[in-house]
Amino acid sequence: MLYINEEIEQLHQLIASPPDAAATGFFSRLYAWGVLSLFNRVNNELETLSERLDTSIDLDALGIKFDTYCDIDYWTPYWSKPPQRQWSSENHQTAINRMTDYLPNGKKEYLVTPEVLDSFKTAMHQLCDEEKISARALGYALDEGISKIQQLLYELRYKVENPELHLYDKLWVTLFDTYYEYEPNYHEWYQEIGTPTIEDLKAKQKQEIYNLLKTGFFRFAKQPTGGEVKRRKMIIGEDDLEVGCLVDKDFETECAKLDRYVEWKENSILTINYERLGQYIYKNYKKFDEDDFINIVDFDATMDLIHEDMARLKPNLAQYLKRYQEHQLEELLNDIKKVFEPFKVFLKESIRPTLIDEYLEKLLFDSEIKEEAKKKLSGQSRNTYCCSIVIALSFAYIFKPEFNNANYANALHQVIDSVEKKNLERYLKDSKISNSTLNNWTTLIMGDLKATPFSWSKTG
Repeated sequence: MLYINEEIEQLHQLIASPPDAAATGFFSRLYAWGVLSLFNRVNNELETLSERLDTSIDLDALGIKFDTYCDIDYWTPYWSKPPQRQWSSENHQTAINRMTDYLPNGKKEYLVTPEVLDSFKTAMHQLCDEEKISARALGYALDEGISKIQQLLYELRYKVENPELHLYDKLWVTLFDTYYEYEPNYHEWYQEIGTPTIEDLKAKQKQEIYNLLKTGFFRFAKQPTGGEVKRRKMIIGEDDLEVGCLVDKDFETECAKLDRYVEWKENSILTINYERLGQYIYKNYKKFDEDDFINIVDFDATMDLIHEDMARLKPNLAQYLKRYQEHQLEELLNDIKKVFEPFKVFLKESIRPTLIDEYLEKLLFDSEIKEEAKKKLSGQSRNTYCCSIVIALSFAYIFKPEFNNANYANALHQVIDSVEKKNLERYLKDSKISNSTLNNWTTLIMGDLKATPFSWSKTG
């Protein structure tokens, strides 16, 4: 994405070198045409990237020079004081009108759309009779372009610096694709041990934790308080480690930092909160070097191998494995799709039949409320939450207006026959108030889904 830097700087250089006051009309028109075309392309790319950041993490966007490009002083030295030219009042006004009539109002569109560019090109040719283009007319166009590019840059900067929390775990896909290479270290250890016991695997897990923390991976994390260090769950002593590994106060501090990003399950398996750790990595991405990324990816991959072997010895630990959790989520998704299958007959003719399935995939795999949805759809609140989803979908205006809660209750009763229809109708009525978070999220996301189908990828 760093090519955006190059295009913005190219635009800046072009603005910094306006044609001389004595330039012919041809060169003035050529210059104006180049500036406006480049404005259009850069603004278009910025807005496209901004839309993409609503649903994903883009590490390249961190390289955009926002501090420079968002500074108005970066632009003003060249366009705020255009060269003075002698024009009669009549000719000056005519030139402005003939140029600006083809510029949009800037409220909904870019400075210059492709259609407007064609019209503007025609207008420029119509100025062939003029010796020069009005400096003020060109200044107006530059002012509009710079206002738009700064607006987009500020919006983009906010999204780059403040992604939604649920997007951070997608960072791991990029890290693994970029830095993961098969490492034989764990397999060599396994062969040396022979058949490791659960205690061997726990010790290996602690050794890998020690190895990661000694690299200084959490050097950019906020220092813990003394109380946090004392209350830490990450207790590793020298007896747990290979001979020569030093456990001192600095190491205990690093253990307290790691506590923020992990959880212990049944005093055996260390599970990573990928959203929290992804947020830490993202916020400090420019400070890390390649070795840091290799270390954390290798650590995560080794943890998976250790946990797989732990689960073979203690099958109850399998519920904490990545593959097991993904399988559970896929089963939940398929189950919930069956619940909402009868609702496809309620859809408006303009709504594609797959929209409800796409919505459910988005809800469970790629939304900021996915944890709430998974918890409720897997627990005792399943029936009431399904009713809440129905009402949220109805608020999104995808169902035909002639259908109401009685129809929805009948449809639900086909798949939730353990609940009386009158109770389902009551749940449908109550959910209008009790699930505003779900309703609000559904309303926001449905516009995007209607425009572009959701592509399911197991990253969340």
